[in-house]
Amino acid sequence: MFEQRKRLAEAERKLAVKPTKTAAESQRIALKKIDSYRKAMAGEVEGSGARIYPGTYAPVVIVQDGQPVTVPMRYHCRPAGVPASFDEERPGCDNAFRA
Repeated sequence: MFEQRKRLAEAERKLAVKPTKTAAESQRIALKKIDSYRKAMAGEVEGSGARIYPGTYAPVVIVQDGQPVTVPMRYHCRPAGVPASFDEERPGCDNAFRA
């Protein structure tokens, strides 16, 4: 973020002296990246929902002893009664749907 703030200050300095397309573009990019970094640090996610990829952990709310608890769980769908070695044998079986 420090580099982007430096880039923004330099672009604004150039724009104050003489407006150029390069400086205006550099300013636009720096502002966009700084905003993106701020959202990431605040934990905000863009879009209607965050994507969860197979094999990664995601927070899941479950009820334990009558209380809602957030626990990390790994996303992966495996048919019932199939051993864990199935994951290596057939990669790509990670979409859950009801037939």
